[in-house]
Amino acid sequence: MEFIDIGSIGEWGEMHLQRWTPEQLKQTGFTTTRYIEAYRRLIDAFARAFPHTRVFLNVGDYDTINDYAALRGLHFRQDGLNPSGPSNNVGKRFYHPYSRRGVVCNYELYADYREMKHRGWGIAETFTKGLEDPISYLHINLMGLRELQRAPLEVKEAITDAARRVGFRFELTCLRCNQTVHVNGVVPGRVLLEQTWKNKGVAPCYRSYALRWTLIDVQGRAAAEQIVYPSSSTTLWWPGEEVHITDVLSVPPETPAGSYRLKVAMIEPEVPSAQVQLGIEGRDSQGRYDVCVLPVERKPGGPITLYEEGFEDGAGGWAPTQGMKAVRDTSAHFGRYSLTISGTQPGTAWNYAAVALKSPVLPASRYELSCWMRVNSIGAGVSAPYLKIGLTDTAGKWLTNVETNHYDLTKPGIWQRLVAYVESTPLTAGGELAIEKGSLEAHDEVSLQLDDVRLDLLESP
Repeated sequence: MEFIDIGSIGEWGEMHLQRWTPEQLKQTGFTTTRYIEAYRRLIDAFARAFPHTRVFLNVGDYDTINDYAALRGLHFRQDGLNPSGPSNNVGKRFYHPYSRRGVVCNYELYADYREMKHRGWGIAETFTKGLEDPISYLHINLMGLRELQRAPLEVKEAITDAARRVGFRFELTCLRCNQTVHVNGVVPGRVLLEQTWKNKGVAPCYRSYALRWTLIDVQGRAAAEQIVYPSSSTTLWWPGEEVHITDVLSVPPETPAGSYRLKVAMIEPEVPSAQVQLGIEGRDSQGRYDVCVLPVERKPGGPITLYEEGFEDGAGGWAPTQGMKAVRDTSAHFGRYSLTISGTQPGTAWNYAAVALKSPVLPASRYELSCWMRVNSIGAGVSAPYLKIGLTDTAGKWLTNVETNHYDLTKPGIWQRLVAYVESTPLTAGGELAIEKGSLEAHDEVSLQLDDVRLDLLESP
């Protein structure tokens, strides 16, 4: 079942209270309170009876009834659309605010085609008026199904235009990606996908969809495919607004060189048969849309070390924070030296010591950050230290932090390897490494050693 109606409210819900005289209403014992209470019981009954089927309340003029229906998971429908708009101005009063709360909105025309012509009401004008509101359904009750198949041109054109605009209509309006994909047989390639989407429909989307990006070879086979969930859910892609998201498609390292086509599809992974039609050209039989051509090139190589410090030639630029000191120590995990950081932190910094990276950090890339750490002594109740990279943009502005696992304080005095896999943002240009203490609180004396710090580039566009 597509949906079920609750009628019996409002002028076009077949409970025409406006036509009753005050004397008639008094004779029945009618009061507004009793009416609302009865409706709440009716709404509850429908909500219980149809937990998996969309239920529409034929909205009337009672704000409190409509609000209760929305709280119980019901949706709004109205039967009185004409060229002047819907009865009771329900579009502006109810549809606009409640559509952003997950309430689906539905219109039915006031009259059929014959009566509209008799009244001098334009078909296109009526549809256009209704499409000023965030509706996901438009009931074409102009004529019967067989008549619609041979309907006048003005009806066909109005229906086609309405079908194009009703509900949501997602369009990929801009895509920026690297012009070439590089693979080398060892390290995967990467396609950076900076996208701008726009909902050119009139209503929100009420399902959470994913995007499936596919790289197709000349034989039509998928060389790489990835499902990504937009950072901004499709339920928040409001009508008329642009949405900017960034994704990365990983291309297997053994992918042959050649020309490939990049395709995108919007899917609901839990319902494989569902294929969302986008407002762009190039749709194939599998619901994928052709976006562009991407060449793949193979080059020899492997992971690249961006930063490596074993403290064999000095402190390597690591600067201690207030209350701490950094000196080389002949007790090392590897080689002859390590860096010992010790002292009492007065609570003026988040870290014990830090160093700014001299080499740039590439955007939209994957790195492995690692070090060896040994905690010799640390105050009671002090958080376990760890290594962190703070990513920055071209102006040195902080973007985000990525941290390694924390040192296991149940095993003090033992060299432990700390690791993090870093996904740099599209705006990343640089970074800073720091031994974090995890809070701004003042600490008792701490003594720890750092050795073999590395930042290795694993994947990059």
